[in-house]
Amino acid sequence: MSRLRCACLALAQPGTDATVNTLGGVTITVVDTDADQLAFGIYNESTAAADTGVGDPSVEVSLGVNNTITVDADGLGGEVDGAMGIYAVNSNGGGTGSISVNVGDGADIRVYGDGSGAIIADASAGTGDVSITVGTGNYFSYAGDDTDSAGLLPANIGLGALSGGGDITITSGGNVQAGSAGLGAVSSAAIGARTLGAGTITVTTNLGSFTAGSDTGITTGAENGATIITTNSQTNGFSDTGIDATSTGGAITITNNFGVQGGLFGIFTETDSGAIIVNANEDVLASNGTAIHAFANLAGGTVDINGAAASTITGIGVGCCDLSNVVPSGSLPS
Repeated sequence: MSRLRCACLALAQPGTDATVNTLGGVTITVVDTDADQLAFGIYNESTAAADTGVGDPSVEVSLGVNNTITVDADGLGGEVDGAMGIYAVNSNGGGTGSISVNVGDGADIRVYGDGSGAIIADASAGTGDVSITVGTGNYFSYAGDDTDSAGLLPANIGLGALSGGGDITITSGGNVQAGSAGLGAVSSAAIGARTLGAGTITVTTNLGSFTAGSDTGITTGAENGATIITTNSQTNGFSDTGIDATSTGGAITITNNFGVQGGLFGIFTETDSGAIIVNANEDVLASNGTAIHAFANLAGGTVDINGAAASTITGIGVGCCDLSNVVPSGSLPS
C-alpha cells in the first residue's frame, strides 16, 4: 500500500475548514526515496459542505514571501510521479466549499515526475469556487520518463484549478513552467483550469513573468460560463498550443498584451454556441501551424478577431467570424 509523504499535512475535522499558513523564508523539502507515488509539500483537505462564512474559504493555503518547496525522489531531481508542491482540496461531494491559495513573492516551488503539479487546487467533487494567486518566483513541474505511474493528474501542470461548477480565478505573477518528455504519453500545460455548468474561468498573467509548457502554455475548459484570459507576459506552448480555450456555450475572450507562441497553434479557441473574441494586441505565432484558430461549431456561435497594428499574426483559421479588423501578415488558409 502506498503511503503519503508530506512535509505539511492538514486534514480538517469533518465539516470544518482547513488552513495552512507559513511565514516568510520557509523551506519545505520532501524526498520520496521509495517512490510511493503520494508525495506532497503541503497537503490541505477539507470535507466541509460549505464555507464557514463569506470570505472564509473551506480550504486556505497562504504562504509568506520567499518560501521554497521541493518534491523529488533523491534530493537531486529524481522523479516522483504525481508529486505536488501544494495540493489544496475540498472532497465533499456536491458541496460548495471554496478553495483559496495565495503565495507571496519570491517563491520557488519545484516538483519532479510525470503527472506532477507545482500547485493544484481541486474542488471537482463539488461546485466550490477556486482561487490561485501567486506572486513573483518560480513554479515548475519537471518531466519524468513519460510513464505516469500515479495517475493523479491528467498532465504535468504548473498551476492547476478544478471545480465541478464553481468559478475559477488564476492570477500569476511568477514564472510558470511545465515539462514533458515529448514522447507522447504524458503531456504538459503551464496553467490549466476546468469547470462545469455555469462556472466561469478567469486567467491573468502579470508583466515581468513568463508562462511556458512543453506542450501547452495555458489551457482552459468551461461549459456555459464565461472564460476570460488576459496575458501581460510571454506565453509559450512549444510543441502544441500557446493558449487553448474551449467552451460549450460560454463566451470566450482572449486578450494577449504580450507575445504568444505555439507549435501547432498560437491561440486555439472553440465553442459550440458561445461568442469568441480574440484581441491580439501583440504577436501571435505558430512555428508549425496556425497562429489563431477560432471556431464556433453550432448556429448562434460567433467569432471576432481583432489584431492591433503592432502585432504580427502569421495565419488565421476561423469559422462563423468577422475578419474585418484582421490584417494577417500571411495568407488565410482555405
